[in-house]
Amino acid sequence: AAIKTDDTLWTMGLNYKGGLGDGTTTDRWIPTLIGSGFASVAVGDGYTAAIKTDGSLWAWGYNNYGELGDGTETDRLSPVWIGDDYASVASGNNHTVAIRTDGTLWAWGYNSSGQVGDGTTTHRSSPVQIGTDFSWVAAGQSHTFALADDGVLWAWGSDTYGELGDGATTQQSSPIVIGAGYVSVSAGGSDTLAVMSDGTLWAWGYNIFGELGDGTTINRGSPVLIGSDYVSVEAGGLHSFAFKTDGTLWAW
Repeated sequence: AAIKTDDTLWTMGLNYKGGLGDGTTTDRWIPTLIGSGFASVAVGDGYTAAIKTDGSLWAWGYNNYGELGDGTETDRLSPVWIGDDYASVASGNNHTVAIRTDGTLWAWGYNSSGQVGDGTTTHRSSPVQIGTDFSWVAAGQSHTFALADDGVLWAWGSDTYGELGDGATTQQSSPIVIGAGYVSVSAGGSDTLAVMSDGTLWAWGYNIFGELGDGTTINRGSPVLIGSDYVSVEAGGLHSFAFKTDGTLWAW
């Protein structure tokens, strides 16, 4: 999914559950126009969530665990309205987390590993409030990270491979503190990467394919230093990308 400079939203690819939002389940080989007035978009496993320029949140596609947040478990082939006053949204495999304009953090969807963060492992088909004063959120396959306004990094959900970064492998159904001084974070399949205010890049979690970038294939339960002079990072399922301050792009 992609947003053009004129705020139009376009989607392409697999569409078996209506994840493209064009009203069909037909796969699309080229970008298809979905609508206008969009500001940001997040793609999960067969579903999509997007925020419009007016702050309204919309979602469509696969909804078996309530990941759309419309109070049902019914797949949607076209965008449905979820709520207003949203500032950012992130999609995991089957759970969604979002920050509203007042800094409150909300989550919903699949919750078997506690990735929603409400202290339970019950799936949620409507948004539930997790906390306040947050500025950044990231969703992995079954784990979630959020940055508070004071730079404190919080995590919850699956921790099988150390992806929470707390030095353990015990899943957490409520947010726990990982550290302070962070400015951005990205959650991959079962790994996590984050940039601190001094430009250093840190990574932890699943590493069998070298997705942490520490020169090994050893899983890490606590943050390990990867390098310096970074400004942003993006973790994929089993690979990673990062931008440095000089504009160069790095991958592993």
